Amino acid sequence: MSAGMFLGLAACLLVFGMPVSFSMAISSIIFLITNDINPSIVLSRLLGGIDMTALLCVPFFMLAGEFMNVGGIGKRLVFLARMLVGSLPGGLCFVAILACTFFASLTGVAVAVCAALGAILIPEMKKAGYTPEFATAVVSAGSTLGPIIPPSIAMIVYATLTGTSVASLFMVGVPLGLLISLAFCIFTFFYAKAKKFPIASIAKWKTLAPEEKKERRKLVFGSIWSVGTPVIILGGIFGGIFTPTEGAVVAALYSLIVGCVVYRELPLKDIPKLCLEACRGSVRIMWIISCAGLFAWCLSYVRVPQMLMEVVVGFTSSKNVLILLIMIVTFALGMVIDAGSIQLITIPFLLPLMRQYGFDLVHAGAWITAMYCLGTITPPFGTVLFVGSHVGEVSVQALAGKLWPFIVIMFGVIAIIAFFPGLVMWVL
Repeated sequence: MSAGMFLGLAACLLVFGMPVSFSMAISSIIFLITNDINPSIVLSRLLGGIDMTALLCVPFFMLAGEFMNVGGIGKRLVFLARMLVGSLPGGLCFVAILACTFFASLTGVAVAVCAALGAILIPEMKKAGYTPEFATAVVSAGSTLGPIIPPSIAMIVYATLTGTSVASLFMVGVPLGLLISLAFCIFTFFYAKAKKFPIASIAKWKTLAPEEKKERRKLVFGSIWSVGTPVIILGGIFGGIFTPTEGAVVAALYSLIVGCVVYRELPLKDIPKLCLEACRGSVRIMWIISCAGLFAWCLSYVRVPQMLMEVVVGFTSSKNVLILLIMIVTFALGMVIDAGSIQLITIPFLLPLMRQYGFDLVHAGAWITAMYCLGTITPPFGTVLFVGSHVGEVSVQALAGKLWPFIVIMFGVIAIIAFFPGLVMWVL
């Protein structure tokens, strides 16, 4: 089987609705059989694709996210965000974006951020007078920060596929995520002013009765536990106290203690169910990575990356042009394929090109991961687009119409970061 037939078979399976992981696995197995290659390669490459220490943190971050969703951390983050920025024009938009930023530093998964915070924030924004479509768009756009701000499952997968440092990617992801969050806030500030959206009413401290002051003080201090997880994880990893894998274990343990002992909203009887959910999510991720490893090996066997590199080198010798091409291609793919699949499909192609053109793989990993995240809200098949539509009870078409300004803003910020690496690389 030739390279063209191999890729054509994988594409046909995708077109007919086969999941990406199975499309990669089935096309790879057929390729091996038709080319008389030892079938034992299948097992060795499937296992080899996940036989990496960096991937050990995936199940623990997934488990930490489950504990946080149920343990009461989400609603306290919303309260804390409202206290900080709720009184500004478009204050509830700021609350949504800031809460998503906080929660992104806890879960690392865009869909989880949208599902968990959307159920809390969108009804509140509707009550305050925001249109359902715009309220849902704000939360959906903010949710894209999940895989950018560490801990990030997407960055762990990228590091695994490219051999880069997870800790370095996490460090660069912080300023990148904060810049996108800031850009969203600036847009919503002027948009809310122009549309005369309501300002969140927060009573000033001096107007509160003694009992109300006591209650607010209690809520504020109680919310501090919610931001303890990112402080512990990032501080420990960046300070060299523990590795990302050890940080994931600490995050899971901390969120369990806070949910069970401090907030007392995580019943002990629910822990086995949450562990099972985390296992299911982790298995799905590991299976996809395994299939991607087998698929990448077959691509290398027929020299597809090398041929692609020759075509691109013949097309342009400019690194900046290549950056623009990568951004356009990933954006286009994001409109028809889910973000995780794009990452697994494109990285085997892009890695030799990035090495050939002298890319810093950590910097490239940051903005490429952000482009994958942008795909989660681009119509017609963005995963966060569908989750947001369900949570906000609005049509996908109406939500997509309100998301386009956020898509343009996010694309612009990523482009600036891609062409001016100093904006994020200063942290290393």
